[in-house]
Amino acid sequence: MMESREIDEAYSAFQKGDFLKAEQAARFLIQTTGVMHPEAVHILASIALHRQQSATAVALIGRVLKEKEASRSATVEGRLYQTLGRALLAEGQAEAARASFSIAVSLFPEEAASHAGLGETLLQLNRSHDAVVALRQAVTLAPRQPSFWYFLAQAQQKAGAVADAEYSWRQLVTLCPQDGAVYANHGACLFELRRVEAASKALEQALALGCHTARTYNNLALVRNAQGTMQEARDLFQKAYQRAPGDRDIYINYAAALFEMGEVAESAAWLEKLSQGHLEGVEYARVRLNEAALSLARNEWEKGWEAFEARRTLLPPMVTTPLPEVPLWEGEEGKEPIAVYGEQGVGDVLQFLRFLPDIMKKRPVRLDVSADILSFVKERMTLPEGRLCEAHDNVVAQQSLLSMPYVLKRYCAPDPQPYCRNLVQSEKGLIGLCWAGNPAYAFDRRRSIPVQLLEPFRCLSDVRFLSLQQHQVAPDWMEKAPLSTLRDVAYAVDRCSLIVSVDSFVGHLAGALGRPLWLLNRKGGDWRWQGMPWYENVRMFQATAATPPYESWPDVIHRVVHALEKAITEIEDPIL
Repeated sequence: MMESREIDEAYSAFQKGDFLKAEQAARFLIQTTGVMHPEAVHILASIALHRQQSATAVALIGRVLKEKEASRSATVEGRLYQTLGRALLAEGQAEAARASFSIAVSLFPEEAASHAGLGETLLQLNRSHDAVVALRQAVTLAPRQPSFWYFLAQAQQKAGAVADAEYSWRQLVTLCPQDGAVYANHGACLFELRRVEAASKALEQALALGCHTARTYNNLALVRNAQGTMQEARDLFQKAYQRAPGDRDIYINYAAALFEMGEVAESAAWLEKLSQGHLEGVEYARVRLNEAALSLARNEWEKGWEAFEARRTLLPPMVTTPLPEVPLWEGEEGKEPIAVYGEQGVGDVLQFLRFLPDIMKKRPVRLDVSADILSFVKERMTLPEGRLCEAHDNVVAQQSLLSMPYVLKRYCAPDPQPYCRNLVQSEKGLIGLCWAGNPAYAFDRRRSIPVQLLEPFRCLSDVRFLSLQQHQVAPDWMEKAPLSTLRDVAYAVDRCSLIVSVDSFVGHLAGALGRPLWLLNRKGGDWRWQGMPWYENVRMFQATAATPPYESWPDVIHRVVHALEKAITEIEDPIL
């Protein structure tokens, strides 16, 4: 009875934070009984952990576990292993900690902390999917324990379950409404889901609650970049840099944003600072990819294509090497077929299809692209006879279309001539309009134009406008055409005597088909539209400021309308 009372007093004191009293009670019990009482040892080990004396905690619990004590309950044994797991984790012995937590879970499965400890340990061991399972059980048993939700959200994000992680961060916001760091993490997760407005609100709340960390400013800068408020993004990146001048991630993000703003020289200077330090892994790849954009925009082809290969480190293996057991093709000639695949967006594939005939001069090709793109290629491209293989044919190597300039060593300006044939004649006075890109792109808001801003076009006479915009309802003053497939869009582009498009696959399609393209380009913009043109007969209408859509685009539309009015009356060499 006395032992029970002493233990209760010791636990009560420990839970109240009176560690001295708890320690005295536990030691008194051990001294008076003359045995290593397991619950008393558990209290002493827990106090040692609190004092960051993890080695002491390991020694204490190790000693009591060596004693074969039949009277120890599964609950007590489970808690001993749980605390041992915590101590081992603090000692950097993650695998031993995992084993201890696993025993704790099997002995006392109702204890949420054991599941949480197991999940946290699995997360350290880079077993994020297993960590999610353990931490889900922890929050099921103790749904109001903030730390469990925190580690669950971390594990879910690492496992790629970003939507699930957002739910976990949201639960944590409910539990900790005054914790700015929680809002900051929630905002970063929302941005990853492309929920830009919600991310903005969460990150603003984080700052309001005092979470003025470099990461908060960095993430809000990325949000402002996506919203098109580039000057504010620049100011926020500078605040982030001031708080963490050694954070390379901030350096890289800032350099990329400067390039997007059209500040090419300043972007290059930031990348030069980075390249002077020791870089490896993802950081090195991100810097190299930014250097690729700079080099390609400057027509520095050899340097650019070599650096462009860094994207392989950043993209999932299923994208860069979809056939895991098949080696990469390095440009050698031969009779055996190779697989050539697309990656990223349709526009990228269309842009790099120009290299397909040259590839086929070296090897037969199995083109591993969507059925939609494959149908387009067969219908529109002139390829060496018998060199396009069937989908079931075996291959001895593989390579991405986007790597072909590097593999083929095409270190000169691309040939701007059309490489896809037209199936119908263009219709005089018919102008194709495309005003938006893929909304899944994080910074799509900067390149896309709200359809309402196109209203000035409807006032033009002697021309017709055809919508080339997929997945959006076109205004009633535009003509409509089937646009379900790439072949449909290509047929619609064929009909037009002029294409007016933002930076989207429609622009690349117009170039590939040889139709005149007037590109509506954001300030800065993608490297593909800078420097040497990839297509003939492209005219650029670029925003003069990196401002939000309703500020940057009206002037561009006004200039296009004025140019169209002039083109309509052009007698010599008319476009329309």
